[in-house]
Amino acid sequence: MRTLTLLVLAAFLAIAPLSARAQTAPAPAPVPAPGAPPAASSTIFGLPPNQALAIGVGVLAGGVGMSVLTNGPFATVVGGLAGALIGNWWYATRPMVDSRGLPMRQQLSAVE
Repeated sequence: MRTLTLLVLAAFLAIAPLSARAQTAPAPAPVPAPGAPPAASSTIFGLPPNQALAIGVGVLAGGVGMSVLTNGPFATVVGGLAGALIGNWWYATRPMVDSRGLPMRQQLSAVE
């Protein structure tokens, strides 16, 4: 077994330099205008930060919950997947909130 591991390591070290090649320098990135704010993405993997947070918390809670409840090879993965789905569902169906974090109330029309 030790000989096989050393042979695999030697083969890897022999092949690794083949993938290293000199490349031409890439074109420099355009410089933004002075005073312009830097362009930053406000998404995480294409999701709004709050939705990514809800999914992440769901993954953690589901993974820990399933691993505590059952002892199987895929319990944590299944729990994490279920938690992600529940977290995404919760984010999609939550009531809208205003900038202060309070639920928005529908405006009542005056009935005369």
